[in-house]
Amino acid sequence: MLYSRIIFLGLWLVSLGAVALRGEAPAEPQRIEGMIAGARWAALVPDNWSGRILLEAPDLRHAPTPLAAELDAATPDHQALLTAGWAIATTSYRRTGPILVDAIEDLRALRDRLAVELGAPRLVLVTGVGMGGLIATLMAERYADEFHGFLAQDPSLGLRDPRALRLRCDHQPRAPLLILFGPATAAETIDYEERARAAANAESYVPVLWYQPPPGTVDAPTELPTVPAAVEALATWVATSRPPAPRLEYLPAAEEPSHKDSPARPAPRATAEPPVLPEEPPPTVPVDESPAGR
Repeated sequence: MLYSRIIFLGLWLVSLGAVALRGEAPAEPQRIEGMIAGARWAALVPDNWSGRILLEAPDLRHAPTPLAAELDAATPDHQALLTAGWAIATTSYRRTGPILVDAIEDLRALRDRLAVELGAPRLVLVTGVGMGGLIATLMAERYADEFHGFLAQDPSLGLRDPRALRLRCDHQPRAPLLILFGPATAAETIDYEERARAAANAESYVPVLWYQPPPGTVDAPTELPTVPAAVEALATWVATSRPPAPRLEYLPAAEEPSHKDSPARPAPRATAEPPVLPEEPPPTVPVDESPAGR
């Protein structure tokens, strides 16, 4: 009898351990996807969704790369964001190549679709790398009433849409804009911040700069700025109206800054104009023909 009780107690403890282990493992996020106006989209929604959405604007892709909404839940950044309750969504855009006007429209349409699929969100941020970072910057300047904040990662600020050449930065973001950048985009990023500071008014924001040194160049990698940390800092900025502190402690000084509050400017790098891709169709939404920098 005593032996049976011991076996039963052992099995019960094992079952409790299995339950605990299952509880520690995060549930797989729900994946939803579809197509809007020729652009494929996908979203990952965790069980603990907090009402916050991060829209990811992809970088430049050339034809014949197929249109695909690439969203991997297993990346460290995505895992951290999903665990924190963020829903993450992205679009393929409706075409490849240097695309700005249509890309912005695709992200706006995706925001509206997610509001239908998930219910009205309480916070929507936009982020992107390269061309996607430029798109986030342009949206901060022009669509502050539709989104809450923007995270531009190594933005390709010199990129032009061959079919919408008048669409350029006006250096007056009208929503919180945090720029996460490395050596390759340092000169353009710091120039943008200086111009934004010089043009700042009651309706615009001065972007906050976070510098990421190349991997392996510093001794304390755990202290480096990360995408999840930048997203949370941006969300706090939106909620409190208090910008986060700049993160420029690892930025190498190349010369004296032109403004006392501006970081040192690295030497500029040569940039090539993006090629015009004649095999790709023109924008499918109206192009603003007003002068740049209005």
